[in-house]
Amino acid sequence: MSAYLDTSAVVAFLAKEAMADDIARTLARVGKGGVFISLWCITEFSAALTFKLNNNTLTPEDRLQMFYRIAELNEEKLADGAAALDAYTRALKEAPSDEKSHEEAERIAGAI
Repeated sequence: MSAYLDTSAVVAFLAKEAMADDIARTLARVGKGGVFISLWCITEFSAALTFKLNNNTLTPEDRLQMFYRIAELNEEKLADGAAALDAYTRALKEAPSDEKSHEEAERIAGAI
């Protein structure tokens, strides 16, 4: 079995929106290798998360998790270290004592 997820489903699932449980059940039925997304989905997902962050629709902990996801997507999928560093820097502005953001920002800054 396989399933194609569009950006709205990916955002809903990862941002824990109302449809997240339904999507999780679908993903469990499909299995690890049967989920497909378009390459464009990565860019759209990053934009959607940025929109959520800029509109203050998330709790502080959810915001921190979104910054992590944006950074990881930018670094791992889009090979954009500067954008990843920017996400961790924004996380540090909101949570100055966040160890993960400090460590990742230092690592990425040293690599770019």
